[in-house]
Amino acid sequence: SLILAGTAIAIYGALIPLTLIAAHLVFPLAMPLTAALLVLVGTTIWSHLTAHQRLMLLEQDMLRLQQEAAAVREALVLRETRAETLQEDLAVARAGIMQSTGQQEELTRSADVLRSQLADAQAQEDEARRKLQGLEHQLHSLRAATSEHLAMGDVELDRLRDECRQLGIITQDHGLLRLYRDLKKGAKSPLTVLVLGEPGTGKELFARAVHRLSPRAGKTFIAVNMAAISPELFVSELFGHTRGSFTGAMADRKGYFELANHGTIFLDEIGDLRLEHQSKLLRVLQEKSFYRVGATIPTTVDVRIVAATNRDLQRGVSEGWFREDLYFRLTGLVFRLPPLRERTGDVPIFADIFLTEIATQMGKPAPRLSNEALLALVEHEWKGNVREFRHCLEQAIALNDGPLLTKESLRLGSASASPAGRAKPAQILPDPASDAAVLNCLRQHGFDMQATAKTLGWDRSTVTQRLKGLCFQALVEADGDQAKAALAIAGDPSRLRTVELKLMDYHSHLMSVIEPFATANEALLDCKRRFKNLPDRHFSSVETLVRQFFRTNPTDHIGQAKGS
Repeated sequence: SLILAGTAIAIYGALIPLTLIAAHLVFPLAMPLTAALLVLVGTTIWSHLTAHQRLMLLEQDMLRLQQEAAAVREALVLRETRAETLQEDLAVARAGIMQSTGQQEELTRSADVLRSQLADAQAQEDEARRKLQGLEHQLHSLRAATSEHLAMGDVELDRLRDECRQLGIITQDHGLLRLYRDLKKGAKSPLTVLVLGEPGTGKELFARAVHRLSPRAGKTFIAVNMAAISPELFVSELFGHTRGSFTGAMADRKGYFELANHGTIFLDEIGDLRLEHQSKLLRVLQEKSFYRVGATIPTTVDVRIVAATNRDLQRGVSEGWFREDLYFRLTGLVFRLPPLRERTGDVPIFADIFLTEIATQMGKPAPRLSNEALLALVEHEWKGNVREFRHCLEQAIALNDGPLLTKESLRLGSASASPAGRAKPAQILPDPASDAAVLNCLRQHGFDMQATAKTLGWDRSTVTQRLKGLCFQALVEADGDQAKAALAIAGDPSRLRTVELKLMDYHSHLMSVIEPFATANEALLDCKRRFKNLPDRHFSSVETLVRQFFRTNPTDHIGQAKGS
């Protein structure tokens, strides 16, 4: 539309003098040109509005897909555990057929039914897994679509690069420079800013840039690590307290929000905030006021909020560990920082700067990098991003006396070019068979049994038995508290729902197995046959759970024993 409108204006403007000279005809000038210019301006405005609307629709689609993916992920866990249980029951039925002499026909029918149910459960699991992969692919495409912007010229790129350097942001990556350009525009608004990115990508640098580029630049900037605040001191640290409000409160104290009044407060690691604390933070964002601990009069503040996290808050909303209303309060403007492995052009720049800085700090001449060393740095994954990159060079310079750093000096090993998810078991922990190593691998794969088994080089049933044993052990250590046990296994609230579903299924299946028996000893005898692949060290937890069940429910089983 813009091209057609512009072309029409140009052609009409050229025809006016030509027709006047050639045919002595006078075309009207003001009205057509004014109309064409209005079309041109209107189309330009409309294109910007529709682009903004498209971006909003994409964000809405992303949230919808996140919620749908969470539902499919939950269904996958349920079907996966159902298949595992059926597999176990089928093995017991087959063993019964081999040992029984009088009930072979009935047991054979039972085994056939279980075999059919298992095949159905596995087919449902495969279908759920395919659907989840499709949803995650759509999400990836949507994220790429939301990050697309107009190309920039060399002059603008150079200007943005210089501005970033003044703010401590070192990059020549076009994507990151476009992000900074948008951040610079957004900083002038009062909107809340959320900075997303992996650890070590420079989230605090960009948070400080928002402050320095905003009308509040001359005021206070307060950085708060939300994950480092003790839960007991959360309210006091953020909102302050009055004298005598609790033991040790010897004087009035301002909290972080009050200290940042008229300035900017940076809430780092916001994704690690507990649910009960999320509600308190939400109230402050909504009302712009709070009560100090022990105070009866509210304190009102005028604060710009910048938050950051390395966690997927959209998934947190879908899975229930992050409040949806707080999420929308925080996402006034969202900036997603790319990891270093997606900014390989920045690696040589960082290398030059860090080599000089580190060598100066250590009182050494700055060494050079060999071509092989630079290639290894470019190809390495850098899961810790710039922080890990600098640490690698610090170690290399400290242990190197020559003028040249080789690939061997960097001590990157064979992981430099290995894609994520292809690590060998030995790269996870020194002893890949230990419970800690298996649990660590399960967490890395989000408790996906199939992916974990592939990484460890085991079959899936072995991984299942190990997790089952760990869940039983956690239940015993938590005195039967399933929520506490699930959190101990998950290690992270983002994985909690998946572990809860598995643990509840394992526990309910154990209860259904032992319920028909009259005594704990009889039940344990059957459990030893049924859970024969469970590691011996975990069977003691099964025994504890079984004996606890029979101590808690003695009368039911006495009645059953008499009835039989």
